[in-house]
Amino acid sequence: ESVRIRENLMTVGFPPKPIYPYTWHRYHSGIRFLSKGDVYLEFFHPIVYEKSGVEGVILWGYEKNHTGQDETVDFFRNYSYLFETF
Repeated sequence: ESVRIRENLMTVGFPPKPIYPYTWHRYHSGIRFLSKGDVYLEFFHPIVYEKSGVEGVILWGYEKNHTGQDETVDFFRNYSYLFETF
């Protein structure tokens, strides 16, 4: 989608602007965390794919209790090696 947006902006004469998509670390239901493959697709693929125009991602979300917050911290700790290699 970011490629299409970038191309459309350039077609009408606007200079390219950085694109920062919003993403979440859970699936749509909000119950399960993303798998390793989906972590790559959500966080890294948009940035490493040169033509996308994506310069980063914005992580957003909400955890309504301490359990959810602790699980989120563990999720990012478990995948920290992926973030470090990026």
